Amino acid sequence: MFLGAQSSGGSQGSVIEHLGFSVPDLEAKMRELAAINTKVIEPVKDIPGLYKAALIESPWGTQIQLVQDPEVVGLHHVQLRVQDPEAAYAWLLDKFGGERTKIKGQVDSVKYAGMSGFSTVYIIIARGASAPSQGRAIDHIGWRSTAAILDTKAMLEGKKVQLTSQPSPLNLPNGPPINYFYIAGPDGARIEIVERPGLKPGQ
Repeated sequence: MFLGAQSSGGSQGSVIEHLGFSVPDLEAKMRELAAINTKVIEPVKDIPGLYKAALIESPWGTQIQLVQDPEVVGLHHVQLRVQDPEAAYAWLLDKFGGERTKIKGQVDSVKYAGMSGFSTVYIIIARGASAPSQGRAIDHIGWRSTAAILDTKAMLEGKKVQLTSQPSPLNLPNGPPINYFYIAGPDGARIEIVERPGLKPGQ
């Protein structure tokens, strides 16, 4: 989702550090991107036992890691950078579930297995200082509420999650309206909770 607002900085240095996308042929994708003068931060490298990877930056300052992982094609991972990764992993598992795992036995992550209509996505957490995400090139990440939004709100409040806004409706230009609210995640990671009334999970 693209928002029409001036960002206060790129994703590097933010708690939501980069997005990861997996493509079938990384070298071919990098040639396509070179043809449109895409900024390359790290060229293609082969990480033994893991996958090929490269790092690029969008014109808006969003860093994107491209990987070649045949097990998950499309949105692959979101990387956070926080002071205490173990505390952040525990927070995610408590509030949103998921499976603590290592990608191909190497990279610590929380795995969110795709249900019908969605692919698997990992959250990777690196250690380091960072700035809150609100206003940065990657402003927030979002979770789909599988229950009525007020039920999800009550569940999260019961787990001592800090709400930074109250549930509100939003009419989208394309598709049915949504209900949403924001919560505070680890180290200033802004998280949106979204309900799509009338649509089943996966739609």
